[in-house]
Amino acid sequence: ISPGDVGTLLGSDGDFGGVRVRFPKHPFWYVQMGDLEVVKQDDLRLERLRAGPTMLLYHQTSAENARKILSSQRLLRGSQGLAGGGIYFAASAAETAHKAQAKGVILQARVRLGKRMEVQESAVKTTYRSLLDQGYDSVFITRRKTGLEYVVYNYDQVTDIRRYG
Repeated sequence: ISPGDVGTLLGSDGDFGGVRVRFPKHPFWYVQMGDLEVVKQDDLRLERLRAGPTMLLYHQTSAENARKILSSQRLLRGSQGLAGGGIYFAASAAETAHKAQAKGVILQARVRLGKRMEVQESAVKTTYRSLLDQGYDSVFITRRKTGLEYVVYNYDQVTDIRRYG
């Protein structure tokens, strides 16, 4: 498939010259030559997200970041954290004070957790790719001092973002 063909193929699924092209109705698409494993893994992820719990959770950030998030309705994963680069949430607005790297505005969002990996704070060593390879979609961390923490790795798991309070 050549770069010029991409425009022609947008909106189409199928095999094009031996190349499997898939444009699902969510923010991820893949071009796979011969091996459809990634597409299958993505389908399984979507099934887990639909079947798993959705929770109302809280995230605190700076006023500038909050403005951008509210405008785009997208929370993007950070580059670091206890469970690697992810999007971190607390179970309550009050708990965000102990977890936030940037403070100022508390956001409330609906978060699709899918299948959760449950860990103690000292046992966390994960990346988005390793999480998917193990069949999980989020991390649920029990922290001794600051309570429960939820981590997701893709903005498609976070919806209905609004300012809390």
